Amino acid sequence: MDGKKVQKVLMIFLACTAGTVMLQLVAPLLLGIFVNVASFSIPFVVYYLFAVKKWKIQIIKPVREEEQDSAQTGETGEQTETAGEQMKEETGSLAYEWYTAGGRERIRSIADNILASGNLEFWIRTDGICNIRTKKGYRRFGNLPGYPGSEASEITAYLRQDGFRAANEGRYIYVSI
Repeated sequence: MDGKKVQKVLMIFLACTAGTVMLQLVAPLLLGIFVNVASFSIPFVVYYLFAVKKWKIQIIKPVREEEQDSAQTGETGEQTETAGEQMKEETGSLAYEWYTAGGRERIRSIADNILASGNLEFWIRTDGICNIRTKKGYRRFGNLPGYPGSEASEITAYLRQDGFRAANEGRYIYVSI
């Protein structure tokens, strides 16, 4: 090999070795400087964005379906109620549709199972969960899928027509066999 080529290879090797050593020494120093500058400048950036530029934080709440429908159509609460009453008259009530479509049979089967277990009463929550009272407290005994909890007073009337003793007590319908 030629002396100049050896010298060139040696210089490249030494430069790479020096770069590696310097990188290991300088990288933590640069990282520390970056972290300190960022932690020092973040409060100033926040002040600039919110105080000078007048940025605002908007809290977005989930909208219920009734509110969303009335907001889209521009109706007031009274208009929504009258529209709901008209819809009930035209298509039948939601409670009646649920009760005749399968709610009656499901409640009867739950009542039969409760009677077989020795209890004579149960409660239906607004979310359709049926509970019974046991020695250890209340226990979930059944579920009513698609139960329209907002129509509890109508469902109470339908249960009475079917021979159950039922009372609407706000969050629950008390049913005894």
